[in-house]
Amino acid sequence: DMSWAGSRLIITSMVAPFGTAVVAAYGVGNQVTAFGIMLLVGIGLGLSALIGHNLGAAKHDRARKTADQALLLGAGVMIIFGAITFVFARDVIGLFFDAAGTVEVGRTMLRIFALGYPFLGAFIMMEEIFMGAGWNTPPMVMNLITSWGLQAAPVLVLANHFALGETSVWWTLTLANVIMACAFYLYYRRGRWLTARV
Repeated sequence: DMSWAGSRLIITSMVAPFGTAVVAAYGVGNQVTAFGIMLLVGIGLGLSALIGHNLGAAKHDRARKTADQALLLGAGVMIIFGAITFVFARDVIGLFFDAAGTVEVGRTMLRIFALGYPFLGAFIMMEEIFMGAGWNTPPMVMNLITSWGLQAAPVLVLANHFALGETSVWWTLTLANVIMACAFYLYYRRGRWLTARV
């Protein structure tokens, strides 16, 4: 969405001082992540329709079961994608760059990103569940908090006040996804979305 894309632009400017190799690798990392997200888009669109249909028919148990299964599916797909990315990180980066320094930076970055992909998969499914229930505000708020509060702001601090290197940025972005997915899951388990009138 626009919030995620906007924060990526800002974060790119923040990692620029680390050098062109880091910026180039980060650009590829975003594309790899976007490809993983794309794998879930079709599932998510179908999920939203199923959730809306079940809630509209007052089949709350079926809606809950469908949502729970979708969370497992989303996380499972991204576990596989993350495992492939982790194992073949060097080869993926090597498709774009020849420079050894850039390849090494990109390999480290993709392996760190891959650890958070299952959480990202679950997060995307929860977004679709809430949108299917007609509750667009919770996903929007969670995205804003993640993109700006847990990613852009900490990266700004790390880039300007601590000499921790670009690896700290990759860990910050990944841990932000993990934290917000867990927080969103706790909100999801409360089940208030099941009371939505569709």
